[in-house]
Amino acid sequence: MSKHNPFLGFTYLLRMIVLWIIPTSLSASIPSNHPDELTPIDNLQEAIIKKHHSKQAKLINRAFSALQNKKYSEALNLSSKSLSDFQFSDYGLWIAAGALRGSAQQLNQKRNYSASLNASQKSITMILQIESKNPYSPFIRDLPKEMGLSELVSGESYCGMKKWILCQQTFEKAFQRLQTQNTLTLISSQSIEEYAKSCQKKEGPLCLGWLQKLSTVFSKKSLESQTIAKLFPNLSNLTDKQKAIKSASKVTMSYKAPDLDQAAFEAAMKLYFEESYSKAAKSFKQFLEDYPRSAHRFRARYWLAQSYVNSNDQEIAQKIHQELHQDSPLTFYGFLASMATGQPLDTTIRATLPLAIDTDPSLQPHESFHLRRAENFVAEKADELASYELRYLRSRDSLSSPFLLYLAMLNYEAKNYNHGFFLVGELIQRGYEGIISSFGLRLIFPVNFMNLIKANADENGLDPILVLSLIKQESAFDEDANSSSGAMGLMQLMPATANETDPQIKTAELVEASKNVAIGTKYLKKLLLRFNGNIVYALAGYNAGPNAVDRWIKESGGKKRMLEFIEAIPYKETREYVGAIIRNYFWYSKRLNGGTQKTLDYFWNVYGPPETPAAR
Repeated sequence: MSKHNPFLGFTYLLRMIVLWIIPTSLSASIPSNHPDELTPIDNLQEAIIKKHHSKQAKLINRAFSALQNKKYSEALNLSSKSLSDFQFSDYGLWIAAGALRGSAQQLNQKRNYSASLNASQKSITMILQIESKNPYSPFIRDLPKEMGLSELVSGESYCGMKKWILCQQTFEKAFQRLQTQNTLTLISSQSIEEYAKSCQKKEGPLCLGWLQKLSTVFSKKSLESQTIAKLFPNLSNLTDKQKAIKSASKVTMSYKAPDLDQAAFEAAMKLYFEESYSKAAKSFKQFLEDYPRSAHRFRARYWLAQSYVNSNDQEIAQKIHQELHQDSPLTFYGFLASMATGQPLDTTIRATLPLAIDTDPSLQPHESFHLRRAENFVAEKADELASYELRYLRSRDSLSSPFLLYLAMLNYEAKNYNHGFFLVGELIQRGYEGIISSFGLRLIFPVNFMNLIKANADENGLDPILVLSLIKQESAFDEDANSSSGAMGLMQLMPATANETDPQIKTAELVEASKNVAIGTKYLKKLLLRFNGNIVYALAGYNAGPNAVDRWIKESGGKKRMLEFIEAIPYKETREYVGAIIRNYFWYSKRLNGGTQKTLDYFWNVYGPPETPAAR
């Protein structure tokens, strides 16, 4: 729920679709590398289970499951059996390191600090071996985080042994590693308390700097910040003053002029808002002639049609709507066009299965290695492990469309939806035949965490499909998602917002699906109550902040209709975000509820006309 910045996941796909062109010449210019081996995608999907079973992958999956369930002795025992296996030894080391770290945490709780330190140091040794023995490992990029987490446990052990200098130094190494990975929010309140106590005992040269840094990472009401404030009250006051100082004055800020196509679109939209519909139609037509490939072209086509609707030229408007729905059925504006024509949402969706292939001669050797391990893990239903491998397999021009479709399917099977969305977006842009199909829809609109979503939606009187649609847009169902602005988990909660909603929540817990959705649904309900049940306002507030929505309502006098309000949102990210969730909602409703569909009015004035907010 990052301010002005929805989670990076599905926004990219929306932009890819908004840039979608399907020239037949482009589609024909990307032939399969193996036309004689093309196979319906469902056959390849079934073949994974039959062809890629692996005893070692199954063993690794069992060890990983034990680690996740905090059965550390079992995880250590199982992972040790893979240490000598060339293909999966890095997984054995990684799981063993995690199991040793978990055991060390438990020993710290029992105040067996010497044994805990020994276990955490062995964990660090295992992590170092991953890099030295497995240069191909998918964990290489995460090693600083893994090292940092183990060093936090070592730091707690040193503090328990009252070795204050070693405690501080070990914590500070951990903090530095985690900062490079943008994961300081994973530090527990226990570690922060132990570090702060060590600084009280023997204040080192970096103590105040790190405590001040951590005070800015965690929200003021969080347990972590309260711990620092309790032990260093003067530091807390200094941090508050520094937060109030703006990082740059207007004099030093660079100015970026809007692109020419954006300025032209906004000029046409201004005429529409002024109800000069004939002039608006001319302006939108000129825009489409001048900028035929603009990212705003589908918006312009929709509002061109609406200009004709308001000019009582229904025949032209209907034709534009029909063509828009045909050309871009998965965009927000293509969806609106289908509503305007009364055509079923899925009339442009093919029933035939697209063709794919499970390899490509352009693959590099290390990519082929990651692909085969991913297939092994998918065959064992080891979703998270498969995702580690698949993140190394990205789209590029030399890879054929049939193979990219296979990769998209693998990512779907591994529940690595965000990466799959990138691949589907690339296939849509290429105009690959069959991607706009019932199979493609499954890749684009996956359903996950539904039991958790429904339970929390019911508890808060929310529509579960609305919550599902929001989570898809926020995190692409990645419960570990952590955006650059600090939003965390499935519903991309900012820690400060989470603390206001539930003061007892620890920041690190926001990546736990159950706690994240529980808090996120409570917050969404709070926004709906604030905006008198208006879903559009609530969604905009979830993304940009409720105060910004108050301002937009006040500026419009509360007179704009739903689609006009969305179009007038000044933050591009928020405008696309709200439109994408509405689009998601109708496609999910089609998938989950069949013929039962709501109208667009569902998102507007649920409890009655929204009031123009008074100054708060």
